[in-house]
Amino acid sequence: MPFRGLLRRRAARQPWSMQPTTLARAATAPDLPQAGPQWFGSVMGTGILATLLHLHREMLPGAEIASRVLLVVAAALLIGLSAAFARRCRTVPGAFGATVRDVGVAVTWGLVAMGVLGVGSATAVVLPAWVPGLTGFAWGVDLVLWVVGTTLGLVTAVGFLSVLVRHDIGAPTLTWGLAVVPPVVSATSGAALAMRTDGAWRAGLLVAAALCFTIGLLLAGVIFAVGYHHHWRVAPLLPAAATTAWIPLGVVGQSTAAAQGLVTAAGGGLGPWTGETLRMVANAYGLALVAFGAVLVGWAALHTVRGFRAGMAFSPSWWGLVFPFGTLSLGAYTLAGGTGLEVLRGLAVVVCVALVGTWTLCALATGHALLRGGRGIARGAAVEAC
Repeated sequence: MPFRGLLRRRAARQPWSMQPTTLARAATAPDLPQAGPQWFGSVMGTGILATLLHLHREMLPGAEIASRVLLVVAAALLIGLSAAFARRCRTVPGAFGATVRDVGVAVTWGLVAMGVLGVGSATAVVLPAWVPGLTGFAWGVDLVLWVVGTTLGLVTAVGFLSVLVRHDIGAPTLTWGLAVVPPVVSATSGAALAMRTDGAWRAGLLVAAALCFTIGLLLAGVIFAVGYHHHWRVAPLLPAAATTAWIPLGVVGQSTAAAQGLVTAAGGGLGPWTGETLRMVANAYGLALVAFGAVLVGWAALHTVRGFRAGMAFSPSWWGLVFPFGTLSLGAYTLAGGTGLEVLRGLAVVVCVALVGTWTLCALATGHALLRGGRGIARGAAVEAC
């Protein structure tokens, strides 16, 4: 029957750095996975950091320049990783199929979708202020990447749900959420796009964004509830997978920002009473998630500390530390605009500073790991989950 394997206590293959054999290998083998979807967490995290540094430029010295540099880095990562993966698919038979057939790798296609969306949003936010003459170009890039990222995100979410319903894929894990979070990111980006358009395009974008919000929130709610149940009641989260504890917080912050964005984009088209009512609902939803998210942050931080103390080896899953901090900062920032609570704006800045720290940690760890353990990449090792 559907979902029959979700709560089983048996040992099961864990995706994305959570397989016992892979965990044992991680402590001794320096090899890293080939260029592929697992690495797109770096694109996703860099893109949202560029956006947030621009939004908080008045509060953080040097943030404006840093946002421009990071926009270039995010775009370079997106293009470079895409080109490297395309080259592998052309030269290594079955390379692409391996990323789809292996559930542990397939869920990370959600990272690709969110990376594409993140670079699009960063381009639309940072580039117009940097080079005003390229405003139209920046918005066009955002629209194209939104279409690509949203399509890929929906395909990933629906495809994973289909596999989950039809097959027993093992014990639940929080990494499953990577496959279903992208539509919520699309909702936020789609609302921002709608604010820059008029007429039928505006209405169409709003409807599409609202559908993405609903689909993503429902799927993520179920997937993460099952994942938390498994790790809280059945089997504890392994230290080597500690960074995955932050994944659910991505939807907490992103859905808060999406709710605020959708209400703002709808504007006067809702009517005064309806608009005010929906704003109150969006504010209440966001404030509730702030309280709920604080508990999840504490749980994730505890496991992360334990993971580092246990000598957690580097893998691309470390980039899971970055994007959730970004969405939490974005959610607090937009919620401050909706509620008028300045304490939330201050919280957004504090979380953004923490985001700078996690991004720096992951960037340095990535460079160090590539220098020491990039032999697998250099010699064309087969794709494997980190």
